[in-house]
Amino acid sequence: MSQRSLSSKQIVQIVRRHRKMVAAVTVAGLLIGAAYSVLLPPLKTSTALVVLVGKTPQTATEIVIARSEPVLSHALPAIQPSMSLQTLKNQLNVQSPATAIISVSAQAKSTDQANSAANAVAKSYIAYVRNPKSPAGHITAQLLQPATPATASGAITRDAVDGALGALAGLVLGTVTALIMRRRSGRLFALDDMANSIGVPVLTTVAVAHPTDAPGWARLLDDYKPGPVDAWRLRQSLLELGVAGPTGHAQHPVSVTMVSLPGDPGGLALGPQLASFAASLEIPTVLVVDAQQDSNATAALYTACTAPDGPGQRSRYLRTVACGAVDAAVPPAANLVVVVAVAEGEKPRIPGTMPTAGAVLGVSAGAATREQLARLAMAATAHGSELTGIFVADPDPADRTNGRFPRLPKQGRRTPASGIPALVPEPAPQGDTRAARDKNARLDFSARTTGPMEIS
Repeated sequence: MSQRSLSSKQIVQIVRRHRKMVAAVTVAGLLIGAAYSVLLPPLKTSTALVVLVGKTPQTATEIVIARSEPVLSHALPAIQPSMSLQTLKNQLNVQSPATAIISVSAQAKSTDQANSAANAVAKSYIAYVRNPKSPAGHITAQLLQPATPATASGAITRDAVDGALGALAGLVLGTVTALIMRRRSGRLFALDDMANSIGVPVLTTVAVAHPTDAPGWARLLDDYKPGPVDAWRLRQSLLELGVAGPTGHAQHPVSVTMVSLPGDPGGLALGPQLASFAASLEIPTVLVVDAQQDSNATAALYTACTAPDGPGQRSRYLRTVACGAVDAAVPPAANLVVVVAVAEGEKPRIPGTMPTAGAVLGVSAGAATREQLARLAMAATAHGSELTGIFVADPDPADRTNGRFPRLPKQGRRTPASGIPALVPEPAPQGDTRAARDKNARLDFSARTTGPMEIS
């Protein structure tokens, strides 16, 4: 989404992303409106009617006289409980509902005060116009109907209106807050924004699990069953990576590093889910997790990869490799190798994981800013892998963009060779005795083994 202007559709999307916060503020506004209505209830209204006898006077003039200060001042002593002259003026309504009829309506907090005020003003007006010495002239007026019992007509309506206004104010406030949060955070939710930020396409979007412990990761690896939509998208992503052809069978060996951020559990789950799904298509697949990464981010996944499989659970086409050093090698028997990498630090870098032919960024919608994605892309390419695209976890359901950034034609593109040439062991640092161990670790996909391989 553009930081410069937002359409109504984009605003709706932002509100949906922050729906919990907006809903909380809206409910708070509703409660405040309801509390206001309860603490400041509507005033009670009482009405008295006066009839003018004889020659029909100018009704508009009589209304002015009834509201005049001499009439109201004379009525004040009769009002109980007492009120000020200004309050009486503010809460008095004089009208002419019919010819020669004057209605005097008074509002007050209590029923008794409203009745008292309406009757007092009506009687004061009658006495004023009957007086021969009155500046208004002598008019015969009688009390047609004394003040009726005061009612709080519309009290329920007012309660509903106050609550609705409070909820509306809360909705507006929540929406404005969501827009401010979105602008300040700079996090990317739309697929097009992610693709445009670093100039690579979004290869797929998929809902992900969020395991928090080793048993949860083990269940994902053993029994991952995506829904029809996610299954189709994952299959299309394998086609994008060049792993599976139109028939679903592997075309040539591919190795890819799935790079994610430490604070993004959804992005971390993309690699294991891709590997598990590829194995379900009978594509020999290896999932590699390196122990040298951020232990907080990958510890549970690493443990799940080192634990032995339960009998008959994990697909025979999926092997997990937990590496304790960068000198591990995966044999050509694997048609797909997925290396899980978590970029560390303020300036992300990928610690000693296996180099692969390609890399993709695994991020959740709203988990990264443009700057973070750019740093993540730099870390992937600095690791020696060609950045292929972006995998997005838990996409925003309101987002209708596709993230299809056009790819530039590449000259002299390499033709995949047999095996996985990118998985060449890196030279180990001097003094690292682990470089002498397990340099040629092999995984045999022809027969079921009792558990995953650990290289340490």
